[in-house]
Amino acid sequence: MKFIHLTDIHVTDPGATLFGQSPNLTLERCIDDIGRAHSDADLCVITGDLTHNGTGSEYMAARGILDRLGPRKLMLIGNHDQRGPALDHLSELVADNNGFLQQAIQTEAGVFVLMDTKTEGTNAGSYCPARQDWLAQILQEHHDQPVWLFMHHPPFDTGLPAMDQIAMAPQDADAIARLAIEHGDARHLFFGHFHRPMSGTWKGIPFSSHRSMMIQCALDFEKAGEVSGIFEEPQYAVVTINQNMTRIHYHDFDSSAARLSMGEPEH
Repeated sequence: MKFIHLTDIHVTDPGATLFGQSPNLTLERCIDDIGRAHSDADLCVITGDLTHNGTGSEYMAARGILDRLGPRKLMLIGNHDQRGPALDHLSELVADNNGFLQQAIQTEAGVFVLMDTKTEGTNAGSYCPARQDWLAQILQEHHDQPVWLFMHHPPFDTGLPAMDQIAMAPQDADAIARLAIEHGDARHLFFGHFHRPMSGTWKGIPFSSHRSMMIQCALDFEKAGEVSGIFEEPQYAVVTINQNMTRIHYHDFDSSAARLSMGEPEH
C-alpha cells in the first residue's frame, strides 16, 4: 500500500498570504507534483491545520484546491481549524457521538485511526476522557489488526521548547500511550503541527512528521519564549507499507536545487 502524508496546509482566502507567501499556491504545486509522480498512491492523509483561520470561506477555498488531488483523501483537524465550518465544507470529516471530528478507516494495511486533538481557546492539544473512550472502543473493535495513528499534536516532547509548550497535555498523552500499548500492534504514529521533519520512537511506537505548506519552524533547542521560523522548502511524505516494513520518503517538491546525473550505479 502506498499513501501520501500531507500536513499543515494552512489554506487561506484566495489571494491572501502568510509571511509573504501563499500556502494555497504552494499546495497547488504540491498537488501537481503528486499527480505527476505518485498517481498510483492509494490515499492521501492530511494531519490538520487544513486552513489558517478556520473560516467558511477558507474551507471553501480548501475544497476547491483539494478536489484536484487524485488519491482518496482522509483528513483531520488541527489547532487552526474550527469544527463547525470544517464539517460543513469538507465531506471527508465525520463527527463522533460527542462532536469530535475523528474516525477509523479500514484499509488493506489495517485500520487508520484519525484523531481529533484540538483544544478550544488554545494552540495546545488535548485528548479528553470522552475522546479516550472513543479510542479505546476503536482499538478494542480492531484488536486483531494493525493500527496506524494519525493526529495533529504530538503526544511527546520533541526537544523544541517553544513548540513543546503547545503540544499535547501530558496526562492525555499518557492515556493514548496506554491504549496503544494495550492494543499491541500500533505500527506508526503520523502527526503535524511542528512544521519540521522528525522521526523516532515513542513508547516503542515509531513516529514521523515533516514540513508544512507555509513557513517552517526552525531547529531551535534553546528558545522557549518565541517560535523561530525559517523559509525552508515545503515537503510531503511518500509512505509505502507492506507486511515487513514501513518506508517513508520526505520530498522537497518545491526545491530549486539542480539535479544532475552521477553516472550508472556501480556494483
